[in-house]
Amino acid sequence: PGARGVLSTVSGLVIVASASIDGARQAAITMDWLRQNGYQDLLGRSCVVINHVTPGKPNIDVEDLVQQFERHVP
Repeated sequence: PGARGVLSTVSGLVIVASASIDGARQAAITMDWLRQNGYQDLLGRSCVVINHVTPGKPNIDVEDLVQQFERHVP
């Protein structure tokens, strides 16, 4: 209920995904929830930030991740 109240007042979203399999999965779940709960228009005014803060190479192909998210967020 709280999320719906907030989402009804915002003009856009920034969805942050860590550069990991779990981070990508959580961002995808968030986007699916928005789509399934009547926020498709808000999803169209959103952007996804892929954040990698741990040392070393991410456990996911970041370019592939970008392509996956581009299909869901215009």
